[in-house]
Amino acid sequence: MNPPVTTPIPEWQWWLERIASAGPIVTALIAAAGFVLAVMTYRKWHPEAVGKRKIELAEDILADFYKAREVIRSARFNVVFVGEESERKPEAAETPGQKKARDGFYRVFERLQKERQLFAELHARRYRAMAYFGKEAEALFDDFRRLQVELTTSASMLIQYWNEDPAQRPAGWAEWEKITGELYDPFGGDEFSGKVDALIVRAEGFFGTWLMRKTEKPKVAVSDP
Repeated sequence: MNPPVTTPIPEWQWWLERIASAGPIVTALIAAAGFVLAVMTYRKWHPEAVGKRKIELAEDILADFYKAREVIRSARFNVVFVGEESERKPEAAETPGQKKARDGFYRVFERLQKERQLFAELHARRYRAMAYFGKEAEALFDDFRRLQVELTTSASMLIQYWNEDPAQRPAGWAEWEKITGELYDPFGGDEFSGKVDALIVRAEGFFGTWLMRKTEKPKVAVSDP
């Protein structure tokens, strides 16, 4: 019995069958190449994107610190403008002298309250600052909040304990006056304004380093409590 006769296939058909059978392999290679390219692109893009966000955040925080310093200077400026005492509720037994003095001390609260959105935004950025720049950034926000509390607490003490007779005023009276700016020279400065300025210098040293794009990670010196 004669063997079956096979008809040779054309060369083009042979190549077509080979390409068809290699399709899954080619597809896998293309997918692998695409994955490698995506990883390489991400590795290049991610540090650039993070660096850009760091610069933008550092710029926003430092600008807010500058604005906050000006608000504190304004709050301590010992000149009361008409209407600034309107939100304070005087006590029924207040004498005219007490009302005038307490209205003057109240200016601190009024001026800080007007800028509450600024302070809220500044302190809201602390956690992003810690995420991007490390826990060292936290000290700047903590120290600034302490200055805020020191200022408002002193103003509250002056309102509460003011007495027409200086001899009847508490021992901490002179210090409260210094902090709230009763003896403050806005052009010459004083101890409290020096503390605020020193904190701003620290903020400049920390966030300003990132703005200049230096590679060395900056440090924040923690102030004494």
